[in-house]
Amino acid sequence: MKRKNGFKFKAVVLAAVFSAALIVCVFMHFIGKASAMSPSSVPNPTGNEYADSIFNSMSLEEKIMQLYVFDARRRAPDFFKNPPSGVFFNAESFSDLKKVIAHTNKKLGIPFISICEVSSPMNDLPNYMNPLALKASGSDSILKQIFSRALADTLKSIGISFVKGTYGRNINKYLDYDSGKKFIEIQKTNEIEGAILSDDYDMILSELNPDLFLSEVKKMLAKDKKHILANKIDEKVIRILREKCCKENSYENFWDGSGLNKEDLEFSVASKSITCVKNDSKFLPLKDLSKTVIIQIGGIQQVGFISRSYSYGDFKYYYCTPKISAIKQTLKNAKGKNVIFIVNTMLKDSLASLIRPILREKHSCIVNIDNPENLELCQAKSALQVFGNGFQSGDAASQAVFGGLKVKGKFPLEGYQSVKKDACTTINPIRLQYCLLKETGFKSNYRDTLDSIVRTAIADKCFPGCQIFASIDGKVVINQGFGHHTYDSDSKPVSTTDLYDLASLTKFRQQP
Repeated sequence: MKRKNGFKFKAVVLAAVFSAALIVCVFMHFIGKASAMSPSSVPNPTGNEYADSIFNSMSLEEKIMQLYVFDARRRAPDFFKNPPSGVFFNAESFSDLKKVIAHTNKKLGIPFISICEVSSPMNDLPNYMNPLALKASGSDSILKQIFSRALADTLKSIGISFVKGTYGRNINKYLDYDSGKKFIEIQKTNEIEGAILSDDYDMILSELNPDLFLSEVKKMLAKDKKHILANKIDEKVIRILREKCCKENSYENFWDGSGLNKEDLEFSVASKSITCVKNDSKFLPLKDLSKTVIIQIGGIQQVGFISRSYSYGDFKYYYCTPKISAIKQTLKNAKGKNVIFIVNTMLKDSLASLIRPILREKHSCIVNIDNPENLELCQAKSALQVFGNGFQSGDAASQAVFGGLKVKGKFPLEGYQSVKKDACTTINPIRLQYCLLKETGFKSNYRDTLDSIVRTAIADKCFPGCQIFASIDGKVVINQGFGHHTYDSDSKPVSTTDLYDLASLTKFRQQP
């Protein structure tokens, strides 16, 4: 064509382009109406192209499995050709949960949802993330918020995106995945079709074998002549993928700027959640500190309990493994003594039967750390239940035994014959309490100030060493030894158990 008339030529080209665009629009309109399976038919508030590209490259099998969340419980599942959309775990410990998620991450290629339940405690997390400790403390509103945020932060660090169960609603708002219309639980294959067609849920959670789930859905699709089921699957899959890929991570680390001290928090939870489930013998708090032995059975050594016990007296401590021979040998040291049993493991009846006769007497008690089943086996006349195995939990438990701490926790479980739910025997303090500094009314830097003054004086050779003790309203503000007994280089360090003469160089001030 010769371009003798430029104006006419441009008009023809523009008309051709307009006609082509109109045809494309009409074509896309009818395609959109004919199929609910296109990603463009579902609102995409974030415009995440990655989710749509995944959808467009998916096989039928992959789409079906995006609806499925496999209930693996405590197993480390092996997935082959068709992995599910997510996996539900229920581990006894945080370390086990971390391992099983890491294993699953290697098996699943595209983003997946990891779910867990926290109705029972993970035994290697601090007590402020222990749901039983939270219940026993009376579900204090501040501790409840700390529990939710701290646990969300911890679970998120290993890839957990959703929490199922009683505490899920409060925890999920701090996680990446919304707690809206997400899961329906089924147990049988005849429940699958109804769950897919439901508008109330996007995904299906079940213990059904993933391969069985896939084969059952494919059979249903073969009978789906009107494509109702197929369209519903695509609609949900697109929504699921966009939720996974487009979710913005706006959650900030809980501890940053919180001003909370983890050790102080652990002690606060422990002091509020320790529960005296029985005190029939009136053994607690321990009045006569003479002839007292502490025997621990199993678990890690309870350093918090032992170190705090020295604030009240010099007691013999014995540790024995949870074996019949070891327990029999250790019990030889208990004859004619007040006996405090620390049980830090799950006891078998054969082991419980060895200490049961002593616990039925008036001069003994059990400090049971976690594993409340032990209370049934031991049948002690005096028993403390402790939730959490950390240093601060042991510190609080020791003070409860020796009368430094008021005990008012409530047993949070039901289904036990010898211990009823909400069982609570109050123990009032009879000795000094070693508590958080803020509970004494002093500022948080008070001890640091004293420390600095004393160490400067020792460095200036005002004295070789000293011991400082102060208490107010029955609560110890400071009890600490500084320096050495003399200026000699090999002199013994000052400890809190050293005795000084109350003479001209020592001062004792009693409040009026």
